[in-house]
Amino acid sequence: MKLNRPDTKRRCRLDAGFTLVEIVISLAIVSIALVTLLTIFNRTVVTSTDSGILTKGVMLASAKMAIAELEGKFVPGESEWEEDEKYPRYRFRKKMTETGLGTALLLQVDVEYEERQIMTLENYVLSK
Repeated sequence: MKLNRPDTKRRCRLDAGFTLVEIVISLAIVSIALVTLLTIFNRTVVTSTDSGILTKGVMLASAKMAIAELEGKFVPGESEWEEDEKYPRYRFRKKMTETGLGTALLLQVDVEYEERQIMTLENYVLSK
């Protein structure tokens, strides 16, 4: 007597594959990973841009400070905001303040980027 058994090879083929629940779970995991990676990438770009703005601001403020020191006009007071020809998004303002240490003055250069103050560079100079 022959028993009627289902074909085991055929059953394995029918059971092979993924269920809809498994696919949905894997898509959820992949989407969470992608969102995380895109957030990290976005923050990296923003940080890199801010770092470039600050670096350029320091270099330009340093140049403005050196020019002010070479001019030798050490009069206490504050200048107006001035823009740089090569870098129109940056603005600079120089301030000279008495320190009470004899002829020493405090020279400050404020830097703005797109009308937002990003830094102040300070140096002590001796008036003649």
